[in-house]
Amino acid sequence: MSNVASLTVNEQRSLATRKLLVDAALDCLVDVGFSRTTGVEICRRAGVTRGALNHHYADLAELFVDALRSAYDMLLSPAPSGDMPHNCEGYLRLGYARVTQPEFKAIVELWLASRNDAEIGSQLAHAIADGSALFDPVRIVGQPEGDVEPEVAAACRTIQEALIGLGLGRAVSGAGEMAHERAVFGVLLELARGIDSRQRNDC
Repeated sequence: MSNVASLTVNEQRSLATRKLLVDAALDCLVDVGFSRTTGVEICRRAGVTRGALNHHYADLAELFVDALRSAYDMLLSPAPSGDMPHNCEGYLRLGYARVTQPEFKAIVELWLASRNDAEIGSQLAHAIADGSALFDPVRIVGQPEGDVEPEVAAACRTIQEALIGLGLGRAVSGAGEMAHERAVFGVLLELARGIDSRQRNDC
């Protein structure tokens, strides 16, 4: 990818406008959901004209692809320390931090839209696949998939699905932390620590 400093003034302006549109689309998805995220509202929030939107994107689906990739990039960024966790408890905590970010609601909105609108779904398919690393059980245990014991793999998948469920619950309720959330996280924490203990004993 080209360094921004090496781009022409027009190219830099184009990038800046696209970022405004992407950020506005994510903001809309979080605030009002997919069904009320319109081109008019995105442009209003971005402070640009509808002509600018039409110039940079062939349609809203193309903008949603960029928005989804941007949300994934935000959630997949390394921990503040720069270190990625190397055990299950660490990945659980990182995964929980991801599903409790506002951007995860935007991701959920686009996942659901992709299932309910065939045209948008076909355009979002590759971007959705690119985000699979958000919850990768193989990365949790740090072993090739074929080397992971079935019980450990099942536990990792349980954690993965539970995290997605918590994020989905927050997205649907729109009320932040749910009443049962801490109890669920506590059960997942026990499961994660059990996996870590088992991995250490197998070394």
